[in-house]
Amino acid sequence: MTFSYHSSGRIIFWHYFNKPEHIERDKKLAEQLARLTGYQLIKPSSAPSGGGYKDWFIKEFGRPGFTPEIAPYVGETNPPLSIYDEEWRRNRLVGLHMAKEGYELWYTRMMKTSRVEVELNGEKQSFRQPAVTLNGRTVVPLRDIFTALGADVVWDGTTRTVIATKGQAKIQIQVGVKKAILMGRK
Repeated sequence: MTFSYHSSGRIIFWHYFNKPEHIERDKKLAEQLARLTGYQLIKPSSAPSGGGYKDWFIKEFGRPGFTPEIAPYVGETNPPLSIYDEEWRRNRLVGLHMAKEGYELWYTRMMKTSRVEVELNGEKQSFRQPAVTLNGRTVVPLRDIFTALGADVVWDGTTRTVIATKGQAKIQIQVGVKKAILMGRK
C-alpha cells in the first residue's frame, strides 16, 4: 500500500476508481487510518478527480492507497510549525500499524497459492521450498530439481543465470528471460 502525505485539511482521500472487489478492504483500512489520526474520510464520488501518485498506484496495482491531508485547513499556504507536535502525535503510529496490515494482505495473498506435486522419474519429490501455483503460474525450486536429477548447479549472480550440468548436458536459465539455453542452443 502507499501513503502520500499532503497538507492541509485533516482529511483522508482513499478511493480512486478502486476495483469493486477491493472497496470493502480499502475502506476498512481507511477507517483504521481515520481512527489513528482523527482525520475525516472523504466519501468516494462517481467521478473522482485525481492523478497523483496514490491514484496511479491504486489503478495500476489494485492495492490500497491513501492521501492524508495533515494539519487544520489553512488554504493556499503552509501549515504553521506550531502544529507539528500535534500532527506527529496523530500520525506516529500510522507507519507501524499499516506495515502490519500490509504484511497481512501480502500473507493472505500468498496463502492463496496451491502446492504442486513434483515427480521425477516416477517418484514424488519433497523440497525445502515447495513448488506452487501463484497467480496462474507454476513456480518450482530449480536448484532442488536439478540436484535431485544429479546435476551440478552454479549460480552466476552477475548475469543472474542458473547453470546446471550433468555429464555432457548443460542448461542455462537466466532470470527474466523466457527461453533457456540447452547445450549451447536456444
